[in-house]
Amino acid sequence: MNVLVSVDGAREQPITIDKLLAFLKSATNALVRIRLENRPDKRMTTAVSAYRLEFRIADQVSLARVEEAFRQHIMHSTPTPDAIRIFLEDPRCLGVAGEYASGLYAYVHALLLKEKVGDGGLMSDYAMHSERFGEALQKLEDLDRKLARLVCTIVRLMRNDISGEGSAAPGNIGIAHKMLCGPAALGSSKRHNSSVQDERLCPVDHGTSRVIALASRLAEADRWSNLLEEECRSAATSDSLSVDDHRKVFAYWAVTAMRLGDREAALYPLQQIASIYPFEQWADAALAKYGRELG
Repeated sequence: MNVLVSVDGAREQPITIDKLLAFLKSATNALVRIRLENRPDKRMTTAVSAYRLEFRIADQVSLARVEEAFRQHIMHSTPTPDAIRIFLEDPRCLGVAGEYASGLYAYVHALLLKEKVGDGGLMSDYAMHSERFGEALQKLEDLDRKLARLVCTIVRLMRNDISGEGSAAPGNIGIAHKMLCGPAALGSSKRHNSSVQDERLCPVDHGTSRVIALASRLAEADRWSNLLEEECRSAATSDSLSVDDHRKVFAYWAVTAMRLGDREAALYPLQQIASIYPFEQWADAALAKYGRELG
């Protein structure tokens, strides 16, 4: 069998199987075309198989350069359509790290679309920003970078997605995500030493920022009160927040009231989410238990 290889459009060259395997193992940024020719018998027509392999494996230096560009164009200025376009066109965002840059671009683009929806956009706009958040998650979730992990946690929080490792995120974002998983995930102790340092690594839309701040305050509460209930009820019915955000607020309300031992205060928010995915995983059983105890 004859093996021929072309790298990045260069002329085909014969190569041994061992050398080809060694090259493929080390390739990080290359377009490789391989042609296999097999003619076991001279009386037979040569069988030809062709393969196209594209390698785009970013190293840590390339990924760090994307983050430098992100800080310059996005974090050190106000995110706008022009700013995110300039970010994506920055030379540091091209080449092997382009997929990372594309994921960050999709995330910020989705934020801009979402905040436009908050001003009374159409359902098509909602579908578009949801799709863009999904694209960002798909492109970033396998990257072992602090910024990528944080963005993925924020996206999962926005979508009320309790899968993945979002609850392990530090700071208020991690607390907000963990509280979606129910009282057992948060634990009975009061949270402390939360920090907003990590949240400054990337922009967060205003609605999500509001519910994160609420979750942080509730996680620090050491007793239930009418004022806390009033704050939760106001957020849960706010026209400025999305349906997904309303459900988050009900979850935070229920989890906090349960943690602080006020079962009657927990009853109403549990009723609102007990049949809603993914909250039914813990809210349904809690509602059944509290309903029986309160008669």
